Amino acid sequence: FVFDFDGPSMAVNTSCASALSALHFAAESIRRGECDAAIVGGVNLLSHPYHARMLADLGLLSKDGRACPLSSEASGCAPGEGAGAVLLKARPAAERDGDTIHALIQASAIGHSGRSMRYGAPHMQRQAQHLRRLLSIAGLAPADVDYIDPAAPVASLPDAAEMHAAQAVVGQSGRTAPCRVGTVKGNIGHLESASGMSQLAKVLLQLRHGAFAPSLHSEPRNPLIAFDEGTLSVVA
Repeated sequence: FVFDFDGPSMAVNTSCASALSALHFAAESIRRGECDAAIVGGVNLLSHPYHARMLADLGLLSKDGRACPLSSEASGCAPGEGAGAVLLKARPAAERDGDTIHALIQASAIGHSGRSMRYGAPHMQRQAQHLRRLLSIAGLAPADVDYIDPAAPVASLPDAAEMHAAQAVVGQSGRTAPCRVGTVKGNIGHLESASGMSQLAKVLLQLRHGAFAPSLHSEPRNPLIAFDEGTLSVVA
């Protein structure tokens, strides 16, 4: 209303994937010609104690208040607050208008794990299927992927399932350089509905500065994950 925008406008709620689901829908909307540009945002505010009680009752909160993704000390999430937004445009339009281009979205894909070993945990085989489909859409080979910022839900088994899926797809032998793995949850906590936007912001900042940001509290490594310096390597 304030900016007099007239394209598609929607709120997206897919739990922790909300911000990146919105990014996917916005990119597809631009590709279909429904809009010329799109603002995609994610926000998470912890405005009522009921939220903390609910997470505690489900056994999802960290025992010591720290998020330790990909670590053997992972005991649950440490919720955080935050907000972020990005502007999407088709590359020719951005170049024509002289916009600063921080990154290009080669492709996006969306999917759900369905029934898995526990609620909220990824299904390893289906996660791998989604990754392979995404690479196919993007026209990329597994060896072309040099960095992954996983959801890392900060629990031993879910973290391991996600990393096993990545290992099965991009962490194959024969790589000339390892695929780096980093997670922002140890740095700022789990922003829940805005977590995907925090991951995207981290990736964009890494591209801008040409450096990997350390993944805090990720050591000692989760013993259920077979990290290999030649295939998958955590940025610490």
